[in-house]
Amino acid sequence: MILVAPVLYFKEQEDIMANAIKISRDDFECYLDVQKYGAWNMLSREAETATGLEKDKYHAIISNYDELDRKYNDKRETEKWVLTFTD
Repeated sequence: MILVAPVLYFKEQEDIMANAIKISRDDFECYLDVQKYGAWNMLSREAETATGLEKDKYHAIISNYDELDRKYNDKRETEKWVLTFTD
């Protein structure tokens, strides 16, 4: 038995790429900031609004959270800022 993978024609590939949602590190960090704040369930409308992200991006982050976490995990700041006051 021979397995044959379906071939996507150029137009189909273009359509798939046009519908792809790009999630930047900043987008993901906006989501994480609201998550860390902890005031809302992340599946709620209030949490979505608090991130300031477009609906499609917000839902793409939820759907691809583990992958995005692996992708951006090493690039996040791990040290807390030290606040100092100067006169």
